[in-house]
Amino acid sequence: MSDRLLLRLAADGALTWLRQAGAAASASNVGAPPSSALAAAGEVVVFVPSEDVWLGETRLAARSRAQLAQALPFAVEDQLLGTLEELHFAAARGDGDHVGVAVVAKERMRAWLARLAEAGVRADVLVPESLALPLAPGRAGALIEDARAVVRLAPWSAFACMPAELPSWLAQAEAGGALAPLDVQDFRDAPALALPVEVASYRERQCDPLAALAAAWSAPQRAPAANLLDGEFAPAHGAARGARAWRRAGALAAAVALLALLNLGADVL
Repeated sequence: MSDRLLLRLAADGALTWLRQAGAAASASNVGAPPSSALAAAGEVVVFVPSEDVWLGETRLAARSRAQLAQALPFAVEDQLLGTLEELHFAAARGDGDHVGVAVVAKERMRAWLARLAEAGVRADVLVPESLALPLAPGRAGALIEDARAVVRLAPWSAFACMPAELPSWLAQAEAGGALAPLDVQDFRDAPALALPVEVASYRERQCDPLAALAAAWSAPQRAPAANLLDGEFAPAHGAARGARAWRRAGALAAAVALLALLNLGADVL
């Protein structure tokens, strides 16, 4: 089985990465992955900062992917800041006509891809880290680190803030009726935060946040997430990788056919 390579791109451009094969994963490593790890990867997934990606949900009856891409910006336009021409949209279909939406500035996308290219990384999937937070049924999820906290309120609703601001943000979410009991993963080397909401579970002094995101991302029950590498940012190397796979399959089929002919010839002799 080919490895999956998972990276986390921080707001300051710093990278961490780990390699995953099946259910087994390595510990996180700081910096860019070596060329050997990149060459062995069957898929490269990059988590980007949640602060730069707006998440939402809408309903669209578009039948084709092209129709969906055309209608999506106008379906959520009134909830966004900035002009549509400056924004990049990605979507994931849900049940029926429900569509999950992720929106990011095109300038930010170009900056992320330039940083990855500088590190020799060609991603297959680019997704906000909020969509990798585990979300049990009827629960919200939170990841707390020294300098920031990310909270996923629902499949397509999330926010990020400073840890000191988290209690007030959660109180506002609860007042608006948008907060389910909270599952917290705290990666600080500090006592648990006092949160003014119902906490279903609180795991403090955790380590390796990328490993936690990777485990949740690879869970079988994970809901579909929007890949930001879509439209004008779709990776060209994905098609090349698919073509190589078809060539390998064709070569294998030819070898099998040749072996069958040789066996037939041997039987005749």
